[in-house]
Amino acid sequence: ILNLAIGENDKALAAARHSIQLNRNFAEGYAILAEAAVYGGDLDEALEAIQHAKRLHPHHPARFDWIEAHVHIQLGDPETARALLELTGEEAPGFAAAFVLLAATNAELGEHERAKSVLAALRAQQPGFQVEQFVSSAPFAFEDRRQRLDEALQIVTRD
Repeated sequence: ILNLAIGENDKALAAARHSIQLNRNFAEGYAILAEAAVYGGDLDEALEAIQHAKRLHPHHPARFDWIEAHVHIQLGDPETARALLELTGEEAPGFAAAFVLLAATNAELGEHERAKSVLAALRAQQPGFQVEQFVSSAPFAFEDRRQRLDEALQIVTRD
């Protein structure tokens, strides 16, 4: 995760792959692989990894659903992403990243008022939260993936 946080996506991917080679039942390793891949790897690998992580850990943390939702957003499947993000929000109501992705997903689906409502709830919960800063600081290795979120969110943050 540290490699991902400092923008070393290739190293994050390699470390996650190594961790699951050492222990094929390491759900967190698969989740980290999926998270690194959604920011700068193969999206199909990301989806396979996070779904495998969830099978290994049926009572997984909400973050696993958030990662899977992010993969679905990047694959162009906002409906599936929204269902996962709503679940994440219920399980972890303070998870700001889930609110940001849910707002972007709603915007992509053309539900701008719903997206604005999600961001308003986030700002009420975390005053001063900066959506633009959150997206710009995310460790995307592929700029088109950041741009996808940024464009969706710009629609609802302009006002």
